[in-house]
Amino acid sequence: LKLFHSKIEPLQTGQFCNLNAINESREKLSTFFRDSGYFNISRESFRYEIDTFRSQRKGSIKIILTSNIENQSMDKFVFGPIKVDFETNPLYLNRLYYPDTIKYPGLQINSNRYPLNGRVIKSILSIDSGNYFSESKWAETYRRLVDLGIFSSVEIQGIPDFNDKKIDPIIKLKTSPRLSFTAEPQILYSPQGSSGLNLQTSTQRSFGLAGILSFMNKNVFGNGELFKLSSITSYEAIFKRDDITDIFTGIQQGILATLKLPRYSFMER
Repeated sequence: LKLFHSKIEPLQTGQFCNLNAINESREKLSTFFRDSGYFNISRESFRYEIDTFRSQRKGSIKIILTSNIENQSMDKFVFGPIKVDFETNPLYLNRLYYPDTIKYPGLQINSNRYPLNGRVIKSILSIDSGNYFSESKWAETYRRLVDLGIFSSVEIQGIPDFNDKKIDPIIKLKTSPRLSFTAEPQILYSPQGSSGLNLQTSTQRSFGLAGILSFMNKNVFGNGELFKLSSITSYEAIFKRDDITDIFTGIQQGILATLKLPRYSFMER
């Protein structure tokens, strides 16, 4: 009861009537119920009636909850078996040393032989078969899959079963190319001196060209890792403000390697 009362906290006895507070309360109540298993409840399910007393300049507020679906009771729903389908390059189907299907209790991953450890997907999923439906967990699962960085498309569907009071999630993942190259040409100019070299003074200006070549390997070790190797090259001409004939040039070369390890891949090890 205390938790429920906190959701209608924007509405306090003695305060002026505020439609914004009513809308805020409706939003909090909707989130509270949808995170507690009530799949067929939304903010539109809550109707507010205000009975005013003109002589006392106040009114009483009644909150009415109705189901969004006609002739359906407001029952709690649980997550049913979870199905994850990969859409990948057909070339992976020839790699028979990778599994085509990975099964856990309440979870089936149809990976189409994409070389990703099934434990990574299992660790990322915030929803779990048998637990009550939760809209926040649903959204968190989507965000985690997108943040992994190896999918070009993430889609989560829910098939409701009103007889058994469950939602069967279907997650569709489209993998992006694992290997990629990028080139970024740049034009450099600095009115304060050098933009790249350590030769900066207030009496100098510089201009030049630069280029960044990057190689990226997604899912390099099969656990959702991201490896990136970049080569940075710049060529600059530096001259004095009051004498453009006094000019000298410089070349800068740098190499940067990064390896991103998703924390999900280590959660169950």
